[in-house]
Amino acid sequence: MFRRHFIFLAPACAALAACEQSPDAADDTRDQLVGTWLREIEEGGVKARRVLVLQTNGKFTETTRITAADGAEKLVTGEGDWLFDGRNFKRRYARVDGGRIQFATFEVKFPSRTEFIGVDNVRKVQVTYRRVVDGTGA
Repeated sequence: MFRRHFIFLAPACAALAACEQSPDAADDTRDQLVGTWLREIEEGGVKARRVLVLQTNGKFTETTRITAADGAEKLVTGEGDWLFDGRNFKRRYARVDGGRIQFATFEVKFPSRTEFIGVDNVRKVQVTYRRVVDGTGA
């Protein structure tokens, strides 16, 4: 009886293992995320320019310049810790001006070395960041 269960479970275990990213691939993805990323959004006449800096030590800073339809601008900054768990890019905010964001989690896909797409599977939101030179401002 044990043998029949093992024969049934072995392919399922192998399939699950194949879905997990190898430690080397996870490290490569983490290394690829380090740097400065830009996300630009425009909706209903409001523009937002977000610069996200991911450091090798697991810290991040985020600066967002929001421009209202009437031209009024607001600058929002945040910082905290980030990690890549092999599938998801996660941020834990230690501080955010004017907001209450505590965590952000995105499944990461890289269509190129200079762009990543983050998918928030909980909120059903997809965002796109593109790599920019260090020192780029919001």
